[in-house]
Amino acid sequence: MKNFLLTAAFILIGELLYAQTNFDQAKENETKKWAWSHSNLGSGLSLNYFFEKDQTYEITFWVKTSSNVSKPNKKVLQSTINIRTASNTSYDKFEYTLPNFTEYSEVVWSQKAGEKFNQWQQKKIYFTPTYNNLQLWLYPLMTANANDNGGARIEMEIDNIVIKKSSDKHFSLSSL
Repeated sequence: MKNFLLTAAFILIGELLYAQTNFDQAKENETKKWAWSHSNLGSGLSLNYFFEKDQTYEITFWVKTSSNVSKPNKKVLQSTINIRTASNTSYDKFEYTLPNFTEYSEVVWSQKAGEKFNQWQQKKIYFTPTYNNLQLWLYPLMTANANDNGGARIEMEIDNIVIKKSSDKHFSLSSL
């Protein structure tokens, strides 16, 4: 009887661990991040990751841009979505001002928001930093004044971010 109860306990613990692993995996695939910008204000997100200078990285992600107005004008569509590395940079979510990036911050990628507007697209970028940095920043930037453009704001959704060193295992946003 003692062996039976011990075996049953191990099976129950194993099933609970398996169920928890599957739950986390399903949640991981649903993780999406959203950011906005207008009038040089906005939000963004950052990931802690050590980018070593002269090492090549592969960064893959899904991105979609949109606006809060149904027909954004050309000034709104000229806004950019951006990725850059930085160190010791923070964002004040109550002031909605984007961080002041230092001279050692590096642009990884930038694209006009109007390109393939409102459609999910997968991107794969190769990046070799000139400086060591500890963060990856992702943010949209609309410099046009919202009041002069029908109250428009640009929005960006990011999903499934994966960073790989050319010779290492990968790191993803969902493993934070």
